[in-house]
Amino acid sequence: MNKLILKQEVLDAYDAYIKAFIKGDTKEVENHLSFPNYRFLDGEIKEFNKFHSNLNELKNRGYRDTIALNIDVVEIN
Repeated sequence: MNKLILKQEVLDAYDAYIKAFIKGDTKEVENHLSFPNYRFLDGEIKEFNKFHSNLNELKNRGYRDTIALNIDVVEIN
């Protein structure tokens, strides 16, 4: 498949993830992730089997938006 098409698919998936995150739709966010998911937390690598953050809690604390200033797709396989 054409690498430009694949690159656009990656960018579209990222855009959909960010929109779901801003909307606070945890189920939709999880549709864009694979599980188990691993993250650094408190100096350790932790395993998650669902999205790691409570989006309602973030909204209640005043979270409203996320912007990505620069996105580069460096590898597709």
